Amino acid sequence: MDGKYKVVYDREFSGYQIEVKSDTVKEIYQDNSAISGIEWMSDKEFFLNDLASYLTYKDDLEKGLYIYDRPFYRLINCRKDTIDFKLMRNENDPINSGKLIKIDL
Repeated sequence: MDGKYKVVYDREFSGYQIEVKSDTVKEIYQDNSAISGIEWMSDKEFFLNDLASYLTYKDDLEKGLYIYDRPFYRLINCRKDTIDFKLMRNENDPINSGKLIKIDL
């Protein structure tokens, strides 16, 4: 999964790029960036140790619904250079979804 990806949301959220290197993710915005550690739960689900993107889950009104007290990413479908994902509160409650499109093949 290592590489640089463009993040494209299914809904109207701002996009950005991420760079995955083994056990870290670097979120790249227009004028800054943030690095988070990856904590894998399974081969298709992971936490970011510091969720730096637009979502401030600590202020989320539905925080009580989080199964692990924080959001986690679920990788849905992987094909060639595209990975579909969902950012989840719990098993059945997605916060958002989108695609990771690899940009450095």
